[in-house]
Amino acid sequence: MDYRSEAMAALTRGKVQLESEDLAGLRYAALELRFAMEALVYGRAAAMKEDFPENEYATWQPRKVMAVLLELDPNADKTRSIAMSKESTDSPNPPEFASLGTETVLTLQQIKEHYDALGSWLHMPTLAQRKSKKATDPARLRERCERLMTDIQKVLDSSLWDTVFRISSTVPCSRCRKPVRALLPPGVKLTAARCQHCNAPYQVEDVGNGETRFIAQDIEVICPNCSGRSFIWADRVKVGNSVKCCLCGHKLTIVYSLRDDSIMPLGQ
Repeated sequence: MDYRSEAMAALTRGKVQLESEDLAGLRYAALELRFAMEALVYGRAAAMKEDFPENEYATWQPRKVMAVLLELDPNADKTRSIAMSKESTDSPNPPEFASLGTETVLTLQQIKEHYDALGSWLHMPTLAQRKSKKATDPARLRERCERLMTDIQKVLDSSLWDTVFRISSTVPCSRCRKPVRALLPPGVKLTAARCQHCNAPYQVEDVGNGETRFIAQDIEVICPNCSGRSFIWADRVKVGNSVKCCLCGHKLTIVYSLRDDSIMPLGQ
């Protein structure tokens, strides 16, 4: 689906509805603007579909989709400009860059500010809401729609869209052997990643030359029976979970413990 064209069409319909003087027309405008927001966010997710977790495909709220994208790329909702130049030479003069364009992106803050607020107008007002003039004031709805239309228009006027820049690496998960994918945006040397299938946690480090290192996040446990060392995945370190010692097979159970460093040992 061409989400960008869908967003343009929804914005156009929203502008037409906003010309209405009655509340019903304003509500249709709000609905179309929500469609436009959804289309813009889904288009961004589609651009990163190779890295977008499969278990998140069913997510439809733009705020949640953008939150996932920001986990993959902290710059996913940032405006960016792209320029290029000839390869650097021995010339003492700095290279001349030619602009390729700028992409304005719908930000997570804009989504949080408008999406749910518009949604409240798409339901029958409760008794409590009817007592509040603010909650049923068409002028407030019109003002919000106009502000949001301006933000959406800026995104659609961008000369670039859905640009993605990052180092993408994939390794077999140490726990389930399924692929684990990680993204390292430019300038980021260390990031977190999780297996999309079993949720195993990793740290991913940029080691240079386009290569990355995946470090499984686990906790070392000393067996009280044989002093053997075992390791528990960090996401499974929860009270009540158990693991067997890799040397003697002794069952180790995670429990709460209390420690008071203010109590001095006898004789001191």
